[in-house]
Amino acid sequence: MRLRLLEAEDVLHCLSVWPFPGVGNDLALPAVEGGLVEGRLQGAIIEDSANGAMLAFGLSGFVGGASVDSAERWSQPLVASLLQAEAAGARPLLAPRAQWAAAQANDLHLVVLAYRQHSFDSRLEPTQAVLAAGHAAYRLMHEGYPLRSVWQEGEAADEAWMCAGGMKVKQVYPSATGSGRILCGVRSEDIDSPWPSHTVSFLFRRTVSQLHLTPTQRRVAHFALWNQSDEQIARRLAISPETVRQHWRGIFERVQGTHPGIFGTVTCNGTPTGRGPEKRGRVLELLRRNLHEVRPTS
Repeated sequence: MRLRLLEAEDVLHCLSVWPFPGVGNDLALPAVEGGLVEGRLQGAIIEDSANGAMLAFGLSGFVGGASVDSAERWSQPLVASLLQAEAAGARPLLAPRAQWAAAQANDLHLVVLAYRQHSFDSRLEPTQAVLAAGHAAYRLMHEGYPLRSVWQEGEAADEAWMCAGGMKVKQVYPSATGSGRILCGVRSEDIDSPWPSHTVSFLFRRTVSQLHLTPTQRRVAHFALWNQSDEQIARRLAISPETVRQHWRGIFERVQGTHPGIFGTVTCNGTPTGRGPEKRGRVLELLRRNLHEVRPTS
């Protein structure tokens, strides 16, 4: 099982297998591709590591409160309305800088536009592996942001598993076919101390940064968490691989300063003696438990 970032060039294949209900691919394809390129959407693919076959994919973005407030009141499905607004140039899906501004205003809301996987017998081991990878991707993409709410659409038949994950049905959209679609969501005020440890509850934990990484250091670490090499990260950030390695050295210094001993023994001048890959592994292990450290701050 392999988990990787969703790229713009993957979108056509994903939508040919799992199109958005009620939204034609002629509208959805450019909206999603543009959103990924501009950082206003993020996604992941789960592949069979043996043959590269796509087993599941997910796509999400952040919006302001006005977008989700209207979704609770209106009869038009949230995902369709967002994609149509994107296609019309309204840009309701927030770019990274706008995400930070919305977070500062306590008005950052997550919308899972899609999570689809091939149907397997839930009793079989491959199904459990896909589900585990999906949960890992969900947290890696979404945990650590100061969220006000989380939203996801589904078919009426999805209600059981969506609510089992901690969501609540907020809207039932009428459908000519009779099956209907539902909008599930949970707001931060819904989460209280006895709330069960559902997947979604992890997204509302409030944490404070210790590392204070620079914006570029955060982006380097973010892509490294998705198993991107220095060369791949360099291409994404339009910098050289050596500059990426310089950022790693800065990350090591900050981690060493806040977590003494994380790299083992040090030399007389305070430099860790561990090899680069070993140090990176320990940093990434730390960041997986503290994903707020790699989220945008400006």
